[in-house]
Amino acid sequence: MDMVCPGYLTFRQLQALPTDPDALPKKLSGDAKNVEASRVTEVVVENLGAILDDATLLPDLSAALYRATAKLPGVRVVDHIKDAAGREGIGLTFDGAPKGYAWVFDSSSLVYLGTTKSALLGIGVADKTGEVPVSSS
Repeated sequence: MDMVCPGYLTFRQLQALPTDPDALPKKLSGDAKNVEASRVTEVVVENLGAILDDATLLPDLSAALYRATAKLPGVRVVDHIKDAAGREGIGLTFDGAPKGYAWVFDSSSLVYLGTTKSALLGIGVADKTGEVPVSSS
């Protein structure tokens, strides 16, 4: 699987991703082959971030994603940061990220809220294309 546009993976493709936190970044580093060493973490974090919203539907993949991100060099925690909807939480950012950009999590539950540029306001699942999802959050 080539991760050129990881944000467009199907549910089945997401299910096929490894849930091992060491194997996941290797799988998602396909875009980093021709990138200078100082930017490899940035590419991997961007690929992880591209599947972050969709991965919330797969708890094992979500857990692997967070554990994999924590192992990357240059990733750090940011306190008192807000998502795009204004909800305050704790953030994860990385060296090379745009100024002020972070993934945002609820400070007490650690539920993923979104980023400083976007907000995940609900999650739903539909059985068929065109159906309105039943909200689960």
